Amino acid sequence: DKDGNIIPLRHLTPGEEGYRCEAAIIIGESYWYKKSKAQPGDTFGISISNVMTHARFALWLNNAVKDSTFENIRIFGNGFTSVFFGEGTMENLSFKGIRYDEDVKPQKADEHIVIDWNKTESKGLNAVYFNGTKLRNVEFYDMRVASSLDNVFGGHGEGDVKCRNVDSSALKSFENVSGINISEI
Repeated sequence: DKDGNIIPLRHLTPGEEGYRCEAAIIIGESYWYKKSKAQPGDTFGISISNVMTHARFALWLNNAVKDSTFENIRIFGNGFTSVFFGEGTMENLSFKGIRYDEDVKPQKADEHIVIDWNKTESKGLNAVYFNGTKLRNVEFYDMRVASSLDNVFGGHGEGDVKCRNVDSSALKSFENVSGINISEI
């Protein structure tokens, strides 16, 4: 502290008030992507369903993920981003049944996240965020997004995203993304 006293670090434990993990599910690691890039096809055939979380990110995908499905993702409490896409190439991915509880309240600190050592960045409160991602054949179906967020989609990258049945109340759905074409089917 300011008087020179040593203060032990206090770690929160699961279930304790104030506890929240960074991501419920992480696939790939953004740090090693800079050193040894995963190639499309290295990570494939993943099927994840029934995720219930109040983590900052429900799903965090990095590197190269291909031919995978993600279903029934529920965000509650102070969680906010259902899917964070890091750098890399994502191909043939399907997301179905993303739901936010009505009382979702992200923390103020979540509005702008920068992690220098791996160049992770997130601006604004977005349900889905792209951080320099290359996309091919990525689809979102049946999303219900909380009104406490800023946007449905945010960030930047390359490629196309298709979506169907996105219930976003009064949020901007497709206006906060640079370089990615998001269309309704």
